[in-house]
Amino acid sequence: MRIHKRFNTIFHRLVFSYILLIILTAIFMGIASYLYFSNHFNREIEKAHEVTLENVSSSLRHQVFDRMVKTYAELTVNKLNAEHVLFFFTNPVKQHNAKIGEAHSYLQYLASVSEGTIRSIDMYYKHNRMLISSERGYRQLQGSEPWPAVEWLDGMDFSESSLLWLDSAPLLSGGAAGEIILAASYPYVPGETNQGYVVIRADAEALARQLGGSSLSEHGSLLVAGPHTLYGEMQEELPSEVLQRLRAAGAPSGSFLETIGGSPYMLTYVSLQHADWKLAGLTPLGDFYRGRDTAALTLLAIGAAAIGLGILLSCLFSARIYHPIRSLAERARDLFRDGSPQRSGREENEVLQINGLIDNLSVKVTRLEHTLQANLPLVKQSLVTNLLGGSPVPPAELEGLLGLLGIAPPPYWSAVHFRFDEQSFSRLTVENRQFLLYHFIEQLEDMNTGELVCLGVQASGRGVSALVLARQPDTAPLLRRIDSLQSFTCAHFSVGAAAAVGSWQEAAAGAALAFREAEALLQYRFLFPSRELFHGKEWLERERSGRTLDGSWLAQWVKALRAGDVPLAERLLADWAEQLRSCGFSAAYARQSAGDALHAYRQYLFEVHLAPEEVLTGELSLQPHAPGDLAEWQRWLGLAAARASALLRERTAARTDYTVDKVKAYIDAHLAADLSLNAAAEQVSLNPAYLSRMFKAATGVNYVDYVTSERMNRAKTLLSTTDTQIERIALLVGYANPAYFSKKFKEAFGLSPSEFRARKGDREDQAM
Repeated sequence: MRIHKRFNTIFHRLVFSYILLIILTAIFMGIASYLYFSNHFNREIEKAHEVTLENVSSSLRHQVFDRMVKTYAELTVNKLNAEHVLFFFTNPVKQHNAKIGEAHSYLQYLASVSEGTIRSIDMYYKHNRMLISSERGYRQLQGSEPWPAVEWLDGMDFSESSLLWLDSAPLLSGGAAGEIILAASYPYVPGETNQGYVVIRADAEALARQLGGSSLSEHGSLLVAGPHTLYGEMQEELPSEVLQRLRAAGAPSGSFLETIGGSPYMLTYVSLQHADWKLAGLTPLGDFYRGRDTAALTLLAIGAAAIGLGILLSCLFSARIYHPIRSLAERARDLFRDGSPQRSGREENEVLQINGLIDNLSVKVTRLEHTLQANLPLVKQSLVTNLLGGSPVPPAELEGLLGLLGIAPPPYWSAVHFRFDEQSFSRLTVENRQFLLYHFIEQLEDMNTGELVCLGVQASGRGVSALVLARQPDTAPLLRRIDSLQSFTCAHFSVGAAAAVGSWQEAAAGAALAFREAEALLQYRFLFPSRELFHGKEWLERERSGRTLDGSWLAQWVKALRAGDVPLAERLLADWAEQLRSCGFSAAYARQSAGDALHAYRQYLFEVHLAPEEVLTGELSLQPHAPGDLAEWQRWLGLAAARASALLRERTAARTDYTVDKVKAYIDAHLAADLSLNAAAEQVSLNPAYLSRMFKAATGVNYVDYVTSERMNRAKTLLSTTDTQIERIALLVGYANPAYFSKKFKEAFGLSPSEFRARKGDREDQAM
């Protein structure tokens, strides 16, 4: 009974509560700490490994893989290489032997500037059956001699990409091991036969240098696993089943525990240039686990000491604070009951201090409220930015922040992303832009109700992002608010505003997903520039569809460009644009497809030897690197195709006139020689059949008739102006048979040569 009475007093309850709290806290901390070190220790190691592997993989990509890709790009994209390295893809070796040395020297130069990364660069020219290698020099196969390397490359699948990464290719490396090989076809046009291959080989020592410089290699092993080769060193041999599991991992990164040689190991990996290449870190966990047990025992000892010390301090502190707390409770009760506090008869220093604190409490609370109101925009900015950006906000903190903003936690969350029209927004001054953003957000939040709340913040660039909180997952009120905002912006600022709405989520963490959906949907302005609102499942399904166009349209378009058929090229572009709009392709793929078309067009200019600066002049110089919509791409590509076709026609016409004039001059100077079509074609380096068609189109007569006409006219002149014998004249105009010459002369002028000369003499006698 006496114990029960004592526990009815505040003092003893405080002491008991404090002792119980310390004991429970110590027990909880001990258990939680042990579980923490047991369950989360591996994750901490994994996080550290992921950071290290990310740094090493970035270094590997930069020092090895990206350097090899840049070397390939330097070889195939640089226009200057057309005079040596790329020359033999489309030109014969004959009469160009000097260029072989230039190509070989240039390949050696590219290999030498790679800082020891690239071992060799090999160029395989299929049409010339020739290899030029920075390491192995020059070789040309004779006749039907087999070419295993090219036959093996022809069997590789280059349909998905022009670049293939290999770690085992004996036919390309001459049997050398420990290499990284980049094989690429040239040129890369879908549906077209390539003209050869570029093979770049890097020494595995380049990987070893990167792996050996990592901090992870001091405690474990760093490995690079290719499809068939394992690079790196480790203390224990890696079991085949572990290596197989590593290569079969489909995620970009991850980790798993394995027992190797009877010891636990943590294996963490990240994918490199291709999903078949992985960088892995292998670390023994035995030493780390022993450190975990020591830490757990230390925490238990600290907890036991804290319990004993807490019991002692609880008694002392409870005794010291008991009476001031009682006085404070009485004072607070009197103050907040009727506003007229009653002073107790006994005054102590502690009570006087508390009374002074209470007297000033109202002033401080007022100041605090003013400060809080001033900071509410910052609170809102931080809350919206964190939720839309995917930064975690603890539930208790989230509830507190919403309480500061006067908002009850809602059951449904979403996001809206607004983007202002670029042209009209860019015409505004900086001051007016900020004025527009401020009033736009103010108007958005002024329409908040208990059922639907929108919190807006300025987004990067020319937009506004809004966090949406609702009691019901009903999109209709939100769409009405968006329509009202768009009308407000257009009426007051003459600026259009497009909007996209994410899906409804049942947790605050889902707001980031809704915002990413809204950002993705807003990208469909590229396909539908006149549309101002994007929302609904059909757009999200389109975004996730992953559909792609058949690459044949691009090959057909390039074929039309080569044929100079501009109307067909424009129709193909129109069909392409219509398919992208109406057949459910994602906005990201539409932009990628536009980029592919631009790349194919530039490749076409390279093939027809047109410099981009010749074609892309005037309006076309404004290349749509960041186009507003697909229609701009279509128009630009159509104009560019027409301009290139016109330039090619002009060039072809000028070349035809020059060639025909050169052939005529050759005929005039060599009437006595062999003037066969083949002989004339050799003089202008053209195919005889092509020269015949060109000559007929330019002069209106075929080549043989023109030669005969010129010979007859020369014979006529010689008969009229000289006394040379007819047999000699026949030889001078290319006829070894005088009888055949007389026949052709009579067919041309109706008289034989002797009759023509006799009649000419009669006319001269009559004139005298």
